[in-house]
Amino acid sequence: MSDETTHGAVRIGDLVVDAGARTVMRGAESIPLPKLSFDLLLALVEAAPDALSTDVLMERVWTGRVVSPQTIAKRVELLRQALGDDAAEPRYVELVRGYGYRLAQEAVVADRPVIDVVDDPANGNAAPRRTPTTLLLATVLAVAALALLYLPRDETPANPPERSVAVLPFKSLGDRPSDQWFADGLTEEVAHSLARTGELQVTGRTSAEAFRDSADDARVVGEALGVAHLLEGTVRREDDRLRIVTRLTDTEDGFQVWSEVFETSAEDSARIHQRVAQRVAERFELATGPSGIPDAAATSSNPEAYALYLQAVSLTPWPEGEELERAQAMIEQVVELDPGFAPGWARLAIVHGQRLFFDRTYSLDPETSIRTMRSATDRALAIDPAQGEAYAVLAGIAFIFERDLERAARLIERALRLDPWNLDIVRQAVTFSRAVGELEQARDLSAYVVRRDPLCATCRTAYAGALSCLGDFEGAERELKRVRDEDVGWPLAYDRGVLALEMGKPEEAARHFARIEDPAFRRLGEIQLQIARGARTQAERSLADHIADYPGHGTMQAALAAKLADVERAVALLRERLPRQAVFVQTSLCSPAYRALEADERWQALLREAG
Repeated sequence: MSDETTHGAVRIGDLVVDAGARTVMRGAESIPLPKLSFDLLLALVEAAPDALSTDVLMERVWTGRVVSPQTIAKRVELLRQALGDDAAEPRYVELVRGYGYRLAQEAVVADRPVIDVVDDPANGNAAPRRTPTTLLLATVLAVAALALLYLPRDETPANPPERSVAVLPFKSLGDRPSDQWFADGLTEEVAHSLARTGELQVTGRTSAEAFRDSADDARVVGEALGVAHLLEGTVRREDDRLRIVTRLTDTEDGFQVWSEVFETSAEDSARIHQRVAQRVAERFELATGPSGIPDAAATSSNPEAYALYLQAVSLTPWPEGEELERAQAMIEQVVELDPGFAPGWARLAIVHGQRLFFDRTYSLDPETSIRTMRSATDRALAIDPAQGEAYAVLAGIAFIFERDLERAARLIERALRLDPWNLDIVRQAVTFSRAVGELEQARDLSAYVVRRDPLCATCRTAYAGALSCLGDFEGAERELKRVRDEDVGWPLAYDRGVLALEMGKPEEAARHFARIEDPAFRRLGEIQLQIARGARTQAERSLADHIADYPGHGTMQAALAAKLADVERAVALLRERLPRQAVFVQTSLCSPAYRALEADERWQALLREAG
């Protein structure tokens, strides 16, 4: 191949060809191609809409080797077979008689304007041909069809979509903690496999977890989660056997509509989540394709490793406490037992990222941790280039620790395109969209997340934040009313008081601030009221005292400084937090408090510094 090969992704009709990852995807289906077939396709992509002669193809694809036109014709035939193309009516590869080959005209129309060149983390190559916000617009396309299916105009419709299900935590019938961890991880894998069909609304894990061991009627659960069906199950692990009993319940009448027992040996347990998901998909008459339910990657070949992997998955949704340390130890065993298991390496990178960002007991310094994450993602992508979670980890490094928003945009775009059903990745896209000022995109993606995970408090506050940044203060207040302080870890009365001031309701704001027990937030509320009442000198003194007493509240203090038109102080407070809290600074910059500073060069300089 030529050294000028484009390392990126382009769309060819219904295919996405990723040069850097060397993958061809049709929707969620990966189409494996031998090296020569892929090189041939890539050469035609690079030349499109022009044709390539047989001589040029020989030079670019079979460099340094002597081949005949018949060799090229045979390779084209193999490529067409793999893509499902027809020589009589070509959709992808077209013969130019007496000359060579080119991409079919139909393919050229949907080329680079749809999905542009994206980054290849394997070689560090970047093609910054578009701005981060423009690049990230492609991520919305990946979930747009899902959002249209799952977001009725009325947020609480009378009847949920028929093709909707909540996979409630499977119950372990064993006594060991590891048995329940295994069951929880299996639940997550089944739910993700079902979501990957792209035709079924699957409730997010936070909301499903709220009904663990619940005695509530199926109709009550269905109404709370906005789904028409509940999938429940029990898991029994004994010696070398695994037995899973599942049942599907209609939430409208509470009747059981389907049940099945799955039994397998330990050696085959790594595929059991696909078997369960496939049978559920058949019950919903989903078009899963000839290969069955789509899977994120090849499953583990080691039953012990897979059991540990499921346990680690169950311990990593909430990134805090000793569970993360335990999960790290488990996942390190996984990659040792089965070094060819791509999801194991991706999960190892995820755990280190969670510990670096959240865990105060984590012993690795940032440089070592990031190096560990990069090494793990390299291993994952070398095994399976379609590992969306691995690209999401790399995006997080670029976004949070390197403040390289352009590289982060390309990586998030790729992660979400590969795995648009993964709510962790969608939530990351929400945060990034808000950070780069693509607020309508952040709002729409947040609405999709909330629809699928309605009881996720932080998801709903993120939605409220996007609405607030867009000036929809009534909508933001509506969302915050549905969240409790204890679910997010800070007094939401402060946020509601700020919204009330934005809506011109100082008395209501005062009532919200008066309910705050935390002294730091209560004093912030008092400063907000002083500013609203025109007591500028008093507010300036109060803010100075607050900064001295509570140095950990810099982003909120900066917003107050901006309201007081103290640009220098606002910028200094935010700049101080950039090295360790870049993501919090970046996502706070859309606050209405900063709009008056937009023309100030000091503010513009901070925006550039923030990425």
